[in-house]
Amino acid sequence: MINIYLTSELKQFYLDDFNKISQVSIDFWKIEPEILPYLTIINKNKKIQPIYSKYGVNDSIKGSYIKFCYFQELEEQLFKSFLPDILEEFNDLENVTCVYEFHYPHENPNYDKKTALGISATDNPEHFRVNHIKLTLRSYKEKYHLSFWKELSDRLFKIK
Repeated sequence: MINIYLTSELKQFYLDDFNKISQVSIDFWKIEPEILPYLTIINKNKKIQPIYSKYGVNDSIKGSYIKFCYFQELEEQLFKSFLPDILEEFNDLENVTCVYEFHYPHENPNYDKKTALGISATDNPEHFRVNHIKLTLRSYKEKYHLSFWKELSDRLFKIK
């Protein structure tokens, strides 16, 4: 597998795309208002970038999740500190499951050349062609989802 990490140029590309998402007319692709402030905070970190997310309090199967990419220099810190800490914090709660997946660069499964929404997550076959982590929380309790997003934004914003 080839490693491709976030760069300043890719960061700007994803930030520009983040700003376009609010203009999308299909609700499924819009950023939910519950997580918009948290994603905005994460976006302020120059070395981390959310590339796909959902607020899933009403979906116990998919849950709330974020896919984010990062600069190579943060990889060790993410895997040795950030991920173990966040998993321990949320998996210690009753009826909560918190898991992560690492993804090498891959094709965009949402890409359909017949569909053009004006956002990279649907229109760009290269959208996920970067190393990224998917972090998911599953719970029926909204308070845990909100706490998850707050912790993510606080911690990912601070990683340097």
